[in-house]
Amino acid sequence: MSDKHLNISNPELKKDLETLRIKPSEALEQSIYSRITDSARFLSVATPAKDSTAEEPKFDFPVLTTTGHGYLFYPIFTDMEELRKWQQEKDAQVLVLTFDNYAELLEQNSKVHGLVINPYGANFSIERDLVEYLKVQKAFVGKLAIE
Repeated sequence: MSDKHLNISNPELKKDLETLRIKPSEALEQSIYSRITDSARFLSVATPAKDSTAEEPKFDFPVLTTTGHGYLFYPIFTDMEELRKWQQEKDAQVLVLTFDNYAELLEQNSKVHGLVINPYGANFSIERDLVEYLKVQKAFVGKLAIE
């Protein structure tokens, strides 16, 4: 694991997620979504895909299954403290990804229902429909900023 992974931290986001669990607030939730889509960088566990090459690396990402419904979610982590709660898989690597990367992963795998941030901590999930909405909203706001 490289030092760049140790430097990934989202202290404000992590604090806001913990606060939201204790005291739900629509304004705080909107702030969290903005932070996730605009500036957060997350840590993800991945294993090299069978068809991965040095020229074109490809990865498989683990999923967590919800109890009850059996939905699949990609686990993502705000920092190393949260990532360490994950049961490491053999040959696992740690990647740094953004919201846009996760939106693309969801587009590529229709079986996955969404994302779960810090599944062994604040446990904040974002379902596929909301990820798609946030992606469109981000593109629209970005387009307005350019114009």
